[in-house]
Amino acid sequence: MIRIVSSAASHRLHSEADRWIAQLPAAQPVLILGASFGAAEDLIRRLCPRPGGLLGYHRMTLLQLVSEVAVEPLARSKRVSATALGGQALAARVAYLCRQEPGLEYYGPVADLPGFAKALSETLRELRMEGVAASDLTSLGPPGVDLARLLDLYQQELESASIADLAEIYRLAAKTLVEKGHRLCGGPLLLLNLTPRFRSEAEFLGVLAAQASTVLATLSSGDELGRRTLGDALGSAVEELDQALPDAETPRQEEKLQRLRHYLFSEDSPPAPALEGDRSLDFFSAPGEARECIEIARRIRFGASEGLHFDQIAVALRSPEAYLPLLEDAFRRAALPGYFTRGTIRPDPAGRAFLALLDCAAEGLSASGFAEYLSLGQVPDTDEAGAPPAPLVEWVEPEDEQLCFKTAMVVAEEAEQAQGPVDVENDPVIAGTLRTPARWEQLLVDAAVIGGRERWKTRLRGLANELRIRLRGLEEDEEIARRLSAQLQALQHLERFALPLIDRLAELPAEAHWSSWLNRLEELATVALRRPSSVMAVLAELRPMGEIGPVGLHEVRQVLLDRLTFLRVDPKGHRYGRVFVSTVEELAGRSFELVFLPGLAEGIFPRKAIEDPLLLDPDREKLKLDRSVDRSRLQERGRLRGAISAARRSLVVSYPRMDLARGRGRVPSFYALDILRAAEGHLPDMRPFEARASQSSSSRLGWPAPTDPALAIDQAEFDLALLDPLLELSAEQKSGYGRFLIESNEHLARSLRTRWRRWRREFSEADGLVDPDSRTAAILEAEQLRSRSYSPTALQQFAVCPYKFLLYAIHRLQPREELAPIEQLDPLTRGGLFHEVQFDFFKRLRSARLLPVTKRNLERAQDIADEVLNQVAERYR
Repeated sequence: MIRIVSSAASHRLHSEADRWIAQLPAAQPVLILGASFGAAEDLIRRLCPRPGGLLGYHRMTLLQLVSEVAVEPLARSKRVSATALGGQALAARVAYLCRQEPGLEYYGPVADLPGFAKALSETLRELRMEGVAASDLTSLGPPGVDLARLLDLYQQELESASIADLAEIYRLAAKTLVEKGHRLCGGPLLLLNLTPRFRSEAEFLGVLAAQASTVLATLSSGDELGRRTLGDALGSAVEELDQALPDAETPRQEEKLQRLRHYLFSEDSPPAPALEGDRSLDFFSAPGEARECIEIARRIRFGASEGLHFDQIAVALRSPEAYLPLLEDAFRRAALPGYFTRGTIRPDPAGRAFLALLDCAAEGLSASGFAEYLSLGQVPDTDEAGAPPAPLVEWVEPEDEQLCFKTAMVVAEEAEQAQGPVDVENDPVIAGTLRTPARWEQLLVDAAVIGGRERWKTRLRGLANELRIRLRGLEEDEEIARRLSAQLQALQHLERFALPLIDRLAELPAEAHWSSWLNRLEELATVALRRPSSVMAVLAELRPMGEIGPVGLHEVRQVLLDRLTFLRVDPKGHRYGRVFVSTVEELAGRSFELVFLPGLAEGIFPRKAIEDPLLLDPDREKLKLDRSVDRSRLQERGRLRGAISAARRSLVVSYPRMDLARGRGRVPSFYALDILRAAEGHLPDMRPFEARASQSSSSRLGWPAPTDPALAIDQAEFDLALLDPLLELSAEQKSGYGRFLIESNEHLARSLRTRWRRWRREFSEADGLVDPDSRTAAILEAEQLRSRSYSPTALQQFAVCPYKFLLYAIHRLQPREELAPIEQLDPLTRGGLFHEVQFDFFKRLRSARLLPVTKRNLERAQDIADEVLNQVAERYR
């Protein structure tokens, strides 16, 4: 029996799934496939308190099941599985091979652009998953001919390297189920909000459902794409669980959230507004994404004060790259525990440092690339001499779920090695890391390092010799000698650490197979990065591509760019007891009491629908594929419906009304307007709506604190909220109200007093030695012009400004002396060289009677020019 049930509320779908599981025989193995592993796990955890437990229940994603079923046929055929990253690497290889030979007429001008390989991998993956053959593409004209050539070459590379892509894995898994079955299949099957995206997925689900004893599939109402694809795959009609709402003439008392679920994107006219005081839907705006996150934290604290558990609160992000760091900061300030899922990516400093090293190698060992690597703070632990550690490559589990199941082991934080007493002045290593990497970037500038292995060695040693020469002439000036000694010491530490890394970068091959590249890159990561685990996990995903090649450094970097720029990390521990923060897609099949949906501004949610750049919509229609724009529109609507259906009791929707980075206003998206239309019965006027949304939040652009101190999320907001009304009072009325700022912290008191003095029109000691006391005057007495002698340069400073004289001659503060790089000649020297060469050259030409220069004597004139250049260069050597 196959049932597909649909509801606009996830908790109703869960209740139906609970009843379905309760009717199953005891000790019956059940397979649960969720849109995400966490959704299936939440369902299992909710059912665990039942008597007898849940032995034999298996929960996983569709991709994990397919990978498990296809393991045996892959092993028998001696093939390996290609991940999404591996597919991108293979697409980059195909694009490179096509560029080497003439044949790409339509895509030839853009085939070498950075984004082509990624776009090609997505298009080829979809064509393979939809079962489109290369012969079907040739009828599309020049774009189809090029795509057919690329698809053919892609398939040839897969076969020659014994690699199975995702389409082949689905085909093998479906064939295995038909011929042999599998230990996980054949029993009851629960599909939890699982929507097939491609034909291969739908065909596999059809085979899987046909072998199951009973099937229950849940689906969110209004998910048009899922209703069509899942219904066709299982061959069953969709059963609606929600009861129809009464019509407009029938009296009713309906909550806003229920009305929203029913009338969202509906062509039916919503009924009259719901009852006043309904708190199931809240809408607010804030001046910028940062204040929007602060308001979310404020409302979470308010919900917790009413008895709502943190793990029953979720924040769904459509643009995690913009909201995640701001939300983390807001949670830190509000002391809220957050569970940030793996889908909420963040910048990866280790990956970016590794990319900087690859850039350094690609640019001929450039100093700028190495300086960028240093600036990211990923310098590893070193040996006692300050050299990089020895390479120690350990196995790291790949990140892609297609390769294996993620282990449940909790990896402990890397403990810092305890050290005994260290020599702060001379030891290059302190607390397990190098002591002076902050100075190295300037040392690279001083040494005029540009690139090349030999130039690195020559320039660093040349700068060391220059510092030693300057030190020998400064025996009497201890302060300058101490500063130069510190620079020399830092330069020695830099040389011991940098030159071995430069040697490794110089030894990278021009071209090699992926297996050779991965071996070298893994060694480089362990040597150059403090915590290389994230980089090693990405490199591990490319292991199946070992036989592909040869590939160059540029191609390697393009494959690794996206994955190493941003970090996807599984959060530690379980999510219970913490606020669930995820992408909108990860809410599919889940249910929470309170859901926050930020970012409903134009351009953020929904995102602009664009066509596939390599397979335009008219060509897709000829291949009987969904139009990219239509599919994107349906997917965005499905994401919104999924977030709304996850809210069991309350939904909070918000948008930023200001784009602070560009200094312009923002407007709510039409999704936000349709939410209000469905919930309140009419489309609101823009100006009253914006005014109401802004009044619903406590944040203001010019004052980062609420109007009521009781709503503050931290002490800083409380102080600002308390002091805000005092600004309108007179000096007598507000006297003494800010006394707690002076008494609570002596450092804050000193800072406030200094800031007050600097804001005054009169000069004070906060601006420098303006009004010295008796002790300061006694110290300065020995520095009077009549008490000691000064150099003419110091007296020149006194004539310009006495304060500059104080800093220069008494405090001995001087501008930092920078060495002029040899390549950057001053205008006088450059002009002198040019005129000297010109004078000697024309003098020689006149003596040899070669003027004017013609075609007959051009070769002789060039020989004379070379001789003159050599002679002038020898004089300046």
